[in-house]
Amino acid sequence: MKKIIASLVLVIIALFSFGCAKEMPYNVLYDAKFVDKSEKFMTEEFINELGDPCDFPEDRMLIIDNEIEFKRVYKSFPYEMDFKQDILVIFMVVDIQYGFECKLQDMYETENELTIEIFHATAKPPAIMGSAPTHRCSAVKLTNCNYHQTQIKIKR
Repeated sequence: MKKIIASLVLVIIALFSFGCAKEMPYNVLYDAKFVDKSEKFMTEEFINELGDPCDFPEDRMLIIDNEIEFKRVYKSFPYEMDFKQDILVIFMVVDIQYGFECKLQDMYETENELTIEIFHATAKPPAIMGSAPTHRCSAVKLTNCNYHQTQIKIKR
């Protein structure tokens, strides 16, 4: 009887371990830190450069790898940046579901391409909820990422 109980406890521990392991890769890879709605920290000048959300032609990505560019884009930021080892990848879109959150879903590397997957929650049918077109910027801080040899791709 004791062996059966011990076996069941080990099985339960193993199931919890496998469930937790799914979330690990993107956090471990380059010590990724995700900031949703990072436009709240951006300078007014940079937001004005983006223009009217209704005229935003397509999704844009910006990679910041130096202090000068960082200060041009951000007036403050929730994480400390050290550009000797960090880069910041910013994905800019026009969002009509601004009230819903975005989160870093996955990150993986194949040969010379780093793919960052961002999940954007939306209203479930039949509820239709939207907002006026709004700039939304999601930022991912990466440490020790040699992006000069890696193509970065964002999936939404």
